[in-house]
Amino acid sequence: MFKKLKTLFSPAKYYDNFGQDKSNIILDNKSKSGIYILINRKNSSFYVGSSSNIARRMSSYSLFAYLNNPKNKNMVICKALLKYEHDSFALMILEYCDISELVQKEQYWIDVLSPDYNVLKYAYNSQGYKHTPESISLMSKLASLKVVSDETKEKISKSMIGENNHLYGKSHTAEILAKIALSKSHSSVFLYNEYKELMCIFSSLTTLAKLINSNNKSLQRYIESQDLFRGNWYITKELIKDSDIPLIVDHSTEEFKELIQSTIECKSIRKAIFVFNTEPVLLAKYDGVIDAEKALKISHETIKKYCKSGEIYNNRFIFSYHNLDLTD
Repeated sequence: MFKKLKTLFSPAKYYDNFGQDKSNIILDNKSKSGIYILINRKNSSFYVGSSSNIARRMSSYSLFAYLNNPKNKNMVICKALLKYEHDSFALMILEYCDISELVQKEQYWIDVLSPDYNVLKYAYNSQGYKHTPESISLMSKLASLKVVSDETKEKISKSMIGENNHLYGKSHTAEILAKIALSKSHSSVFLYNEYKELMCIFSSLTTLAKLINSNNKSLQRYIESQDLFRGNWYITKELIKDSDIPLIVDHSTEEFKELIQSTIECKSIRKAIFVFNTEPVLLAKYDGVIDAEKALKISHETIKKYCKSGEIYNNRFIFSYHNLDLTD
């Protein structure tokens, strides 16, 4: 299937072995934004994604600490990378594009390729997106490569009837729902991940505190200091960017339950340690200074010292309590 796909378009970059080509991938794609595909060469399954910093995203995917992080480990692509390992995957950069075009471009390729590792078939918010004649033609060609059994067709048909349809009873996009949530309460609280991507909106500080087994006083302290809460999340009383759209809108979904559970599971983490090279590219993330000390064989006092100073340790590492690049 994948070889046939390659004949239909010319990728900007292609790496046959994600594990072995890591250095070239990071070097070639530093500070570049665009659309990529991770392909499992063992079973031809693949994932379409976008990033405003492809090098950093691929650097994260290459880290087992990132893949095993409670907020990531349930993602299908992360599970696949852990199960089959990095050498089983190829990476294709479909195209480079401006950051402002990422959502529309990603939606185009998700619609065209129907990637099986993409559980969510919407690239953040695709409101107003229309297929071009070229995309319609390409989707038609790709459809001819797929064989769907009668049994599968029947399952698809049943899944789209009445309440089984994911659009049943819904008329609002994520953007509109977010605006509704904001308009209903001036006490809204916003939960961002370590990359400052808006995960979810809560009606109040009390609501969030109860859900994640915390208290208002503690959460307020993190709002004021803007330190990472439990090593993974930023909590704010206002949007970091006006254009921010929550990745999770519906609080009744499994995604929301997993987010809350992962936040609770990280209760023991006070300060996570991020380790970068001199580029800086993220090399690893540890749940605390002791974990970093054990893994790197560097004293925890030294690690804390360099976290505070921001200086380069031994011409090799930069230590930080925060992710240094928060624009992805």
